[in-house]
Amino acid sequence: MSFAALVALSSSIAGAQTASPVIYAVIPDAAGQTITIEGSNFGSSQPRVMIDEIELVVIASGQDHVVAQLPAAIVPGSYRIVVCKAPKYTVAAEFTATIGAVGPTGPQGPKGDAGNDGVNGATGATGPTGATGATGPTGAVGATGATGPQGATGPQGPTGATGVQGATGATGAQGPTGATGAQGPTGATGPEGSTGPTGLQGATGPTGAQGPIGPAGAAGSSVSITPMVAGDPHCPNGGTMFTLNGAASYACNGGPRTICPDGFERRGAICIETQDHLATFTEAADFCNQIGAHLPSAAEMRAAIYASPSTSGGFAGDWVADNVAADQALYVADPNALNPIASASIFDSNYARCLIRIE
Repeated sequence: MSFAALVALSSSIAGAQTASPVIYAVIPDAAGQTITIEGSNFGSSQPRVMIDEIELVVIASGQDHVVAQLPAAIVPGSYRIVVCKAPKYTVAAEFTATIGAVGPTGPQGPKGDAGNDGVNGATGATGPTGATGATGPTGAVGATGATGPQGATGPQGPTGATGVQGATGATGAQGPTGATGAQGPTGATGPEGSTGPTGLQGATGPTGAQGPIGPAGAAGSSVSITPMVAGDPHCPNGGTMFTLNGAASYACNGGPRTICPDGFERRGAICIETQDHLATFTEAADFCNQIGAHLPSAAEMRAAIYASPSTSGGFAGDWVADNVAADQALYVADPNALNPIASASIFDSNYARCLIRIE
């Protein structure tokens, strides 16, 4: 089952989930390393985020936003973003987002219809007009004075002559470099002393004599094992009797289970979990075996549904233990049908309920 098919499957059990998430916008960062998804109803627990069937690493999340890391070297283009809400991740929101370089702008679509006019508010009362004050007298304008004449510009004085540059004096001669003194001789290396001779290895000593063999221990006692059938006064449900040196001890079988453990409810002669949990087929089978239970067979699942389909979350998407091929398993497709079994990939993420037989 693909991830898209899993999202579709969530519609059959949406009644048992919380409000569905909604995506308003998907905003890539400038470096193209993360995206911020804005919306609502993302839940208080961390959701799962998919981009074209690839699950992203969620960096931060809240009721109205999710920040996820994009795959390395993602190619620019349009991508399908899916946010799956915890805890079962079967309630999801989808959004198509453009990530990377944006193509040319498409033609403008037709203008939408004008919206309805809003209701006009009531007109407020007009306030009274204030009285007009009296106009004051206009003052007399004074006469403009005459402009005086502009004075003449005086002549520019002459520029003085440039003096003669003096001659450059001669450079003095460089004095001679003094002679380098001779290097003294290196002293002779003294002779290396001779290595002394290696001493002779000593002779190996003779092997000591073997000690005597100790006395044999006493013979051990034999234990006899006798199976016991139900009805024996020592073990009413049967078991095993062990006899050692005439003394008997017993390992008795436990009695049949008559009540369901915590987290299970009784359906006729079986106990089935009251709440399903998300797991692959292999994970579900291992988990049930670890708690002393097993995945229900198709017949056991039909019997549980026939007895009452009202278990929390329903039975939609729950695994059953009837393998139909090496890479196939069965799951419940319709909890209201008498024969609700359909094939699905063993590696997909469905739900599971463990089952225990009782007397």
